[in-house]
Amino acid sequence: MRLFSHSAESRIFKYEAALQPDYLPVEMEFRDAQLSSLAHALRPASENRQPENIIIYGPPGSGKTSSAKFVLKQLCEYSSKPLSIYVNCWEVPTRFGIFSSILFAFGEMMPRRGIAADEALSRIVSIAKNTGIMPIIVLDEIDRLLASQYDEERVLYDLARAYEVHGIKLGIVGITNDRNLLSKLDSRVRSSLAQCVVEFPSYGISELKGILLSRANAAFFPDALGPEVISLCAAVGAKNNGDARLALNVLWRAGREAERQNSPRVEITHVQKVKNESVSSVGFLARKEMQLDEMGAQIIDALRKKPLLSGELYSCFPKVSERTIRNHLDNLEKMGLIHTEETGGREGRSRKISLAKK
Repeated sequence: MRLFSHSAESRIFKYEAALQPDYLPVEMEFRDAQLSSLAHALRPASENRQPENIIIYGPPGSGKTSSAKFVLKQLCEYSSKPLSIYVNCWEVPTRFGIFSSILFAFGEMMPRRGIAADEALSRIVSIAKNTGIMPIIVLDEIDRLLASQYDEERVLYDLARAYEVHGIKLGIVGITNDRNLLSKLDSRVRSSLAQCVVEFPSYGISELKGILLSRANAAFFPDALGPEVISLCAAVGAKNNGDARLALNVLWRAGREAERQNSPRVEITHVQKVKNESVSSVGFLARKEMQLDEMGAQIIDALRKKPLLSGELYSCFPKVSERTIRNHLDNLEKMGLIHTEETGGREGRSRKISLAKK
């Protein structure tokens, strides 16, 4: 049996990549106000002036990352002074790792023996001063840095105070799903990091239809989509908090299913077959991105015998700051692994923390 002997070209997909999460469209639809705010904050970088640091927040699939990349692409095409650097903090969650990513973007090779984070920072400062290049650093999933027990959040202080401490200009674009991120930041960092705050609301169903139609025109051959396919995929995204990434994933998988069945076009039946799998897989990936680290696992173990008040939980980890534990608790609650409730008494308000019921 020859599994790959038939190599006929797809009759469905013209440019399949247009449906993938990392695809950058020619135009960012339905985000004019947000794009204008980002461009205004970053415009000084094109004139070798200090840009504003930015915090972008909004639910998953609301166009945050794509919009940041879209604006930075245009900025770097307009001026040779800024250098766009993208770091996903779930993949690179450490101070040293972020500095290494910046050095790599500068074209600097890291020595095999390894160097300390402070030395890496010194190299960044030296290169920026010698070349006049202004790094604009996108820290996607920036809240990941606050969840570490090893003070990786310090990198935000290093970068936010780079001009004041080291005399180099750079910009920071932090991206998060957590609308309460600012309240969790160290006060020494908050004012410097959040000079511009941009909210990305969920997409409505009509907006999702427009996005899907635009991507479909790039991704599929003419007449490759049956009637109501776009509408059904948009409805799936709208039902899941306006998630455009999910809606695009459903459309892509429906196209793949049509190919598997050797169908001449994508039909409603293909969407119906894959939509539940897409929702489950996207949910699984979201949970996987929030997988337990060592500290999170230790907190779960501490709660297995009985629920604990916050003070009792803090006493289980005398070498870990209360702030670090609170950050982990926030992440665990987002994952649906624990439940917290406010309690009151003679000793003041506290939180009762328990494992979530399955």
